Amino acid sequence: MGQQEDIEMQLWAYIDGNCDGAEKQRIASLIAASENWQRTYAELSAFNRECAEGIELGQPSMRFTKNVMEAVAEAHVAPAASRYINPAVLKGLAALFIIPILAIIAYS
Repeated sequence: MGQQEDIEMQLWAYIDGNCDGAEKQRIASLIAASENWQRTYAELSAFNRECAEGIELGQPSMRFTKNVMEAVAEAHVAPAASRYINPAVLKGLAALFIIPILAIIAYS
């Protein structure tokens, strides 16, 4: 694991409050002392705040469902399997398996 990933894991534990008092003090001193820790902490805490506030989801237009249903109605439905599978091919495959089985039974 890289150093940056380790820093991020420790900072997430600090932000979420999943570390004990001594660990919190150690991470707080690292944040105060290191610019890399400060920058990463600022990024992660900003992301955490955005997630906590909730991202406002846009709503589809009033006609969205109708547009989707119209697009589905215009699409061509695939033909049934019986139309694009040749019956002669199926009979040939069946014969390929049945004839050797019958030959083994007749021989025995």
